[in-house]
Amino acid sequence: MDAVSPLLSHKRRAKLETLILWDNQLGASLGDALVSAGSWPNLHRLDIGSNNLRGEGLEKLALLAAPKLEILQLDWNAFPPGDQSARWLSEGSERWPRLKKLYMGSNGLDSASVKVLSQASSLQGLEALSLENNPLDDDALEALVKSPVLANLKELKLSRTGITGEGCAHFEQASFAGLELLDIGRNAVGPACARSIARAPFMPTLAALIAPGSRWETTAIEALTQPGLFPTLHALNLASNELTGEDCMKLAKHDAWSRLRSLSLQKNPLGDACPKALARMPVKFDHLILAHSEMTDMGFQALVAGDSVSEASKLEVGWNALTAESAAALVNAACSKGLENLSLEGNTLEHAGLKVLLQEHEMKLEEFEGILLKSLEDGRISRSERKAIRARIDEAEPTPEQLAQFRAKAFEIASEAATRGVTGWLEDVIKILLPSPPPRSEMRAFFSPGETCRAAIVGAIEGARRKIDICVFTITDNNISNAIIEAHRRGLMLRVITDNDKSEDRGSDIDRFRREGINVLVDETDKHMHHKFAIFDGEYVLTGSYNWTRSAADYNQENVVITDDEEIISAFEEEFERLFVQFY
Repeated sequence: MDAVSPLLSHKRRAKLETLILWDNQLGASLGDALVSAGSWPNLHRLDIGSNNLRGEGLEKLALLAAPKLEILQLDWNAFPPGDQSARWLSEGSERWPRLKKLYMGSNGLDSASVKVLSQASSLQGLEALSLENNPLDDDALEALVKSPVLANLKELKLSRTGITGEGCAHFEQASFAGLELLDIGRNAVGPACARSIARAPFMPTLAALIAPGSRWETTAIEALTQPGLFPTLHALNLASNELTGEDCMKLAKHDAWSRLRSLSLQKNPLGDACPKALARMPVKFDHLILAHSEMTDMGFQALVAGDSVSEASKLEVGWNALTAESAAALVNAACSKGLENLSLEGNTLEHAGLKVLLQEHEMKLEEFEGILLKSLEDGRISRSERKAIRARIDEAEPTPEQLAQFRAKAFEIASEAATRGVTGWLEDVIKILLPSPPPRSEMRAFFSPGETCRAAIVGAIEGARRKIDICVFTITDNNISNAIIEAHRRGLMLRVITDNDKSEDRGSDIDRFRREGINVLVDETDKHMHHKFAIFDGEYVLTGSYNWTRSAADYNQENVVITDDEEIISAFEEEFERLFVQFY
């Protein structure tokens, strides 16, 4: 707590509006320290998730004087099951009259806890409640949805809580008629839950429905697409269900979804019928995910030719059966101009498809002639000019036939020039046009204890431009985790695979990543996913014995190796994709 004490002085407390101490493992004493410091007159947001507060820390926190507190983040704090944790929280909320958002995911809360929360009159202003990854049941769900205290809820997250389709029937009597976001993902609720949600009083206001891995199939889609249902739906996530191409066609024909902007149907056997139907859908998608959907060139070509994706900023169609034909269709489509994130991994584009995607880099003969004429003005090619011309040619990757045309053009210019020293100029040009020698692979090694391994990892993350795939047994080092989150916020495509053995340990940042929206998969088997590697932009790989933990940097004898060897990168990419499919 000594490190936090300077933050708690009266002068700082009086001004602070946001205090984030996520994952500092400060323990139960954090609650006492915050309360003992005095009042927090302007505190708006308090994020103290993953600090192992436990029950005693929550008991102290309940005494916090923060009259303007609106957002309280308490995920991953090992609160005990039973009603006592909820009683402390409800007592505390009496001191927080403006509390609007409460996040209690990944604790030990159970049905008894939720029943007390749902009766706490001090929570009447609550608009967002997250109970993700707590061992709840259908009784807890009933208490939540029927509570008059929670009538103002707009956001409810219940993924991985163990609710069933039978329990979902309680949604039909929900007190919160203005709910805008509902997350029931990774619960085996089945189609019965879809039918109940369609009959719920909040159906007309629901803007986001998140239900991946919910065992929904045709009858669920039929329930969702009855005439006039879900008129305000903006985002729909039905990944990893049991949907078919015909189900997708029903979704696309639903005339009430004119506001739909984000749709995820990945990991469903949809085939080409789905993208063809979505292409005709009268919407303007911003984000569309159809990865692992058994789509071929025919379906993709129809999709990108449609008006529904013409303004899309994100398109994810990895792991289908797309070839260079799809690449050609994409570059000629209207949507290609506005795309900010494009995922085509795991397809068979091959070099021809890549060339098509990068055709804007092609060097025309006219461009090469202009470069040569400019360099001939002083009768010599300077070192900087030589480097720039070489870089442009490497970028364009001209064919042997194009190189022959470039050489012929150089001789033509030289024969017409009256400049002295033109022979030397021509020799320089011909040397530039010679094929570059094959690049040597670069490899660097780092060792711990010490900062070098950690610095290498953080530097690689900060230097990435497009995409990072991380496959690491455990991540607890805040320096690394902060870099990962910052990369995600910069718009990079991130995927993380880790192991369940350490994902719930004190200090693990996995739930923090999920809360940020990073794509995280966990090996839930009784064996271990013990890899420690990451792939950056598909251009280099980092691996070694080094766990991404504080102890690895401070105490352990570990190593990290970084290489840009294409064969090694390819091998690691194949392993990552194999595991990604296995653990999805």
